[in-house]
Amino acid sequence: IGSKKVGINPDNVATPIAASLGDLITLSLLAGVSSTLYNYIDTWYLSPLVCLVFLGLIPVWVVVARLSPQIREVLRSGWQPVIIAMSISSFGGLILDKTVSHPKFEGMAVFTPVINGVGGNLAAIQASRISTYLHFWSTPGILPYKMRQHWPNPCITFLSSGVNSRSARVLLMLVIPGHMVFLYAISLLQGEEAPISEAFIVCFLFAAML
Repeated sequence: IGSKKVGINPDNVATPIAASLGDLITLSLLAGVSSTLYNYIDTWYLSPLVCLVFLGLIPVWVVVARLSPQIREVLRSGWQPVIIAMSISSFGGLILDKTVSHPKFEGMAVFTPVINGVGGNLAAIQASRISTYLHFWSTPGILPYKMRQHWPNPCITFLSSGVNSRSARVLLMLVIPGHMVFLYAISLLQGEEAPISEAFIVCFLFAAML
């Protein structure tokens, strides 16, 4: 509603806010549950009980989600990207755990949310804009003619004259300035705990662009 009043495309605002709130709520729940379990660490049955409660809630949420026809379709066909994303995140967590424990890479953990969050939010904005475009200009399950002409590739995505390509170019140009802002903020807040050299900035921005 606020985006509409000030003339801003909601796709550019709603998606990052939803993602950030989701992360905040998830981390808050994780912190609360883990703190409670740690306080009652001697109670051996508490951890399995909490796991059983959460597992027992899964059928409830499935039933609630099936009440919506649109979400019902996602329940059947939307598991593959979720499972793949969880697998990649878990593998990345193992690598991060090995990295932060090394004395040479002390302070690297603070950069992980930045490189993940900026890229993830920009990609989410683009996905939201494409979804809105498809909602307005196509029939569900049928791609518009221009999108069927070419198989998606980097050249078509960034160099064509379509509206989605223009937004992709704009978002790509925001990668380096966005990361530079966060790197500057980290250098101010962390100081010597997270030393940032010129070589690190170049490698970090190169990885962010990839």
